[in-house]
Amino acid sequence: MATILDIRTILIGFVVSDVICALVIGFLWRNHGRKFPGLSFWALDYALQVLSILLLSLRGAIPDLLSMVGGNAVNLAGTIFLLIGLGKFLGAKARQAPNWIMLGVFTLIHTYFSVFNPNLAARNINMGLALIILSAQCAWVLLSKADPSFRRETRFAVAVLSAYCLVTAINIANSALAAIGNDYLKSGDIGALILLADQMLFIALTFSLYHMVNKKLSAALDEDIEARKRTEQELRISEEKYSAAFKSIPDVLMLSSLDGGKILEINENFTLVTGYSREEAIGKTTLDLRLWKDAEDRSTYVSHLQAKGRAENVECVFRKKSGETIIGLISGEILSLKQGAYVLSVIHDVTLQRTLEKEIQSERENLLAEIKERRQAEEALRESESKFRYLASFPALNRNPVLEIGIDGTVRYANPASLAILERLGLAPDVRQFLSDSPEELAHLRLACAAGPVRQEFQLGDAYFLRDISTPGGEVLRVYAADITKRKLLEQQLKELNATLDQRIEQRTAELSMANKELEAFGYSVSHDLRAPLRSIDGFSHALLDDYGSMIPEEGRSYLERIRNAAQRMGQIIEDMLFLSHITRSPLEFRLEDISGIARGIMEDLGRENPGRKIQWNVEPGMEAVCDQRLMRIVFSNLLNNAWKFTSLSGEAAIRVGSYQDETKGTVYFVRDNGTGFDARFKDKLFTAFQRLHAQNDFPGTGIGLASVKRAVQRHGGEVWAEGEVGKGAAFYFSI
Repeated sequence: MATILDIRTILIGFVVSDVICALVIGFLWRNHGRKFPGLSFWALDYALQVLSILLLSLRGAIPDLLSMVGGNAVNLAGTIFLLIGLGKFLGAKARQAPNWIMLGVFTLIHTYFSVFNPNLAARNINMGLALIILSAQCAWVLLSKADPSFRRETRFAVAVLSAYCLVTAINIANSALAAIGNDYLKSGDIGALILLADQMLFIALTFSLYHMVNKKLSAALDEDIEARKRTEQELRISEEKYSAAFKSIPDVLMLSSLDGGKILEINENFTLVTGYSREEAIGKTTLDLRLWKDAEDRSTYVSHLQAKGRAENVECVFRKKSGETIIGLISGEILSLKQGAYVLSVIHDVTLQRTLEKEIQSERENLLAEIKERRQAEEALRESESKFRYLASFPALNRNPVLEIGIDGTVRYANPASLAILERLGLAPDVRQFLSDSPEELAHLRLACAAGPVRQEFQLGDAYFLRDISTPGGEVLRVYAADITKRKLLEQQLKELNATLDQRIEQRTAELSMANKELEAFGYSVSHDLRAPLRSIDGFSHALLDDYGSMIPEEGRSYLERIRNAAQRMGQIIEDMLFLSHITRSPLEFRLEDISGIARGIMEDLGRENPGRKIQWNVEPGMEAVCDQRLMRIVFSNLLNNAWKFTSLSGEAAIRVGSYQDETKGTVYFVRDNGTGFDARFKDKLFTAFQRLHAQNDFPGTGIGLASVKRAVQRHGGEVWAEGEVGKGAAFYFSI
């Protein structure tokens, strides 16, 4: 049959287009196979379609059984895999056993009409029916199994599969009605057009599948974007909540880095409690701010964090910027974030609580002695009650009232002691006075006694009683009464004692205030009233020497000089006493000070005042401390003046100012010299006012300087001590 279109040429083009389509589907499977199930089956289908068209194209070069039967069977197998892939892509499951059985039947029929009874028309009809069945199933899966929101995206693929069924039906009709021969490569122009249509539809199916994947990806991307927006919104809300919670928590909060311990964030209460502003705290460590009064507290807190990753309610003493101390319970936890590891610390101020506990403990100890009589009375009462219990078993002999009263109010029994006590109190002889409740109240009381005896206190006349009410059974209440008048009197005395306690405290406070005022008045008297006579003694002695010196013998002039020296020394002692008192009472102003600069300035002043002295002195650079500048100048002025004075007899005098770190005391500062030194046995006297270890003629002074140093250091919450040896110099140390 003469044809216009060459089927073999079309087959070659079909091979090329199939390979391109297979590469497209393979690309989808490689990039999105894990995200979308079913793409692997699509890729397998397209690989089989390429193999099928290659086998058909090699007709004549390979056996017909392999070309015609094998090629078409591979084509149908690929279509079944496409059906499976569509189901998985849409999340649907279907049994494919009938289709695999149909493939087997198809293969047998195709083999028969290819090898045993060659018939192209029969083969086309057999192949067409199988393709229509499988294509229709694919279209049905896309229509029925797709999610309603995605069904619109499957319409194009359904249309392609429907067109494929139509073209295949036309091929069946053409094979049944037209004479097409037995050679597929020479089946005429209609067969060639049908092959071209199949090729176009195969390309269109590839595009539709690609379109569905893209839509799925777009939907997934939209969901991811929406989820990310929700996550970002939740994160923003969470951060706002965290920030609000961080700032509003009433305790001290501090976020610091685990590596290095630098403070990264604080809340407002950190500033309110410690006195350090945000600018002063951020970027510093707790050691830089000297927050830990005791280095051992910090070591305990850090060891808890290292051992468990968290610490709870570790009681420590913290130092504020002003130098005051507070007691706090510090808790913390190590937070592992993307940016690194951090420590979130919370400090709960319990200073007031601990102060109140100490005051309560002190008051309790003070009251112990005063309530000793009450305890003795209670002990006597317990002993009395024990005896009462015993004697209650012998009502007639019992000295305390013993009664049995019915719940109707009638007296069933009363021992002689009941009437005797009423007579002693001058009351009517009615024993119902020991339990005068109404019948209704007595009935309720009997129900209460079912759980155990009921004890009540009551008053009869001027006496107080404790009654023990129980029920022996039935409609009766048994009453045992004991006289507790003495105990009530002791309790009343205790109440009166407590009432006067506040007055006593106020009185003692007033006495202390009066003593302070008297001390101030004494200081004023020393400052003004005592110094005036001393100045007169010194002045008149000086005038006597000037005006009448030639008339006074040498021994007399010597006496006058000694009088003047004593008056001047007494004046200096008075000045030093006032200075020492001022150090103790003056207000403090703490801030970060340059310790090295203070010491260096004092040494330079001493050098200018004594240009003839040659001293090798050294001040360690970079020393800083949070302190009161005025008191710190007093400390170094006294220590360096002493070092300057006591090295005056040394050939090569040397003075050194430095510091070092101590595990318990923190930073320790020292002044060391190679001067005269001192006897270490008497080092405890060094810091006592007016105590001196050297002769006045050798090294003049009043003995106030080191006492002033001790007072100034103690006002910083620190301590001072000294080391020395006679002839080998001395070293003075202090911490704040």
